[in-house]
Amino acid sequence: MKTKIFLLTILVLAVFMRFYHLPQLLHWTMDEEYWSYIPLNIATGYHFPLIGGSMADTGIYTTPWFVYLMAIVAFIGRGDPVVFGIFVSSLGAITALLVYFLGKKMFGERAAFFAAILYSGSMLMSLWDRHYWNASLTPILSLLVFYFVYKRKLILLALTLALAVSAHGTGMSLFLFAVLALVMGYQKLNIKTTVLAAIIFLLSFSPVFLFEARHNFLELRALATYFTAPKANTQTFPNRTVAVTTELLNTSGKLFAYQDNNDVSSQLTLGDNTLDRGQMQIVSVLMLFLVIVSLKLAKKDRAYQLLWLQVGATVLGLLIFRSPISGYYYTPIAIPLFFLAGTSFDRIWQNNLGKMFGVVLIGIFLWLNMTKMLAAYHSESYPEKLQAVQKAIQVVGNQPFSFDVTCLGHCQPYGFRYLFTYLGHEPVKSYMDLYLSWLYTDRLPKSAPFYEVNFIIKDGKIDLKANKT
Repeated sequence: MKTKIFLLTILVLAVFMRFYHLPQLLHWTMDEEYWSYIPLNIATGYHFPLIGGSMADTGIYTTPWFVYLMAIVAFIGRGDPVVFGIFVSSLGAITALLVYFLGKKMFGERAAFFAAILYSGSMLMSLWDRHYWNASLTPILSLLVFYFVYKRKLILLALTLALAVSAHGTGMSLFLFAVLALVMGYQKLNIKTTVLAAIIFLLSFSPVFLFEARHNFLELRALATYFTAPKANTQTFPNRTVAVTTELLNTSGKLFAYQDNNDVSSQLTLGDNTLDRGQMQIVSVLMLFLVIVSLKLAKKDRAYQLLWLQVGATVLGLLIFRSPISGYYYTPIAIPLFFLAGTSFDRIWQNNLGKMFGVVLIGIFLWLNMTKMLAAYHSESYPEKLQAVQKAIQVVGNQPFSFDVTCLGHCQPYGFRYLFTYLGHEPVKSYMDLYLSWLYTDRLPKSAPFYEVNFIIKDGKIDLKANKT
């Protein structure tokens, strides 16, 4: 009976935080349309790639397994952005349940329940879970990688890592964590199993090897350039350490007590969302508390040692990474932090005073995060963008048209171009051709534009102007 109550509580909270006003809070910009075009192209037979997507500004492309997986979603949902959102939000709710089920095997039922409640109710975690792009799978993959390392399931670990590194750069920190756990003796090496796992992981790169052979080793040259070319924004190691540590505390704090304004778009794009000095001091104290409690347990329990190793691997990866960092790069630390917090609650739950203290803290946590969700809005929401595109299509009818955007003030990085493809009306030319034309060139009409369509964005409002050429 207790287990059923635990599961129902976790599921209801996780579903509410990830599906409340899903279309209205769906973040849809240039990144999201890029990671939708590739799966849609596969699903419609437009193009079947041997590589995945670009990794930030590195010129390096991932393996294609993530986009192959999302092509199934694109096929089922016919490329509907909301279906992509439903899929990743569902993954978030499933992850919350897995935190409980898998955590129970590693840390005990009560600690797993607390960790799952914190995961389910975290505003920042729910925003990451409902955000569709190439980092969407990181939370569930982070959990599975940790569990397979703990249970020494090398074959399953290799398959999970293959998908992780194909999706997002954060997958490399998971790979680093697994390698460190292996080297430091957390895994008992069976030569046959280890070799087989390594072969499986390397085979996941076979499509890229074929792509390289056909394109004059484009990937290898980009990789060499990334590590050898000077970068203007490269920081000294001390400055990089300060930046990585500061963002670690900042993101950790917002995982438990979300402090950004109610416009969720500010958290889902690159920007300065740092906690103020007072909030940072509180977070530092709470993190110190977690460290003290968990390190005492880590002397005896391999699971706690692995939790901190996963955090450390993420930090080490970011110290090595040469580009500017942002909060979502810390997605792999969410699972270990929630487990550390859950086990800390379990420790203080040993007497009546501790129970009272725990109830108060959990209550404050849920109140802070759920009230933020109820007040959340998106300043440039997906429904408004879709409505603007639908209105433009009604105006131009079946006539060929060009498309542009004028931004008066601050604007999110658009996200309109994919919606024209999704609705079956391709512009002859558009502002996105410079960046994404290879994703839709063969779909473009051959006629000269009869209309010039322009979206004028000011203060989040979209005005349509359509003039005959």
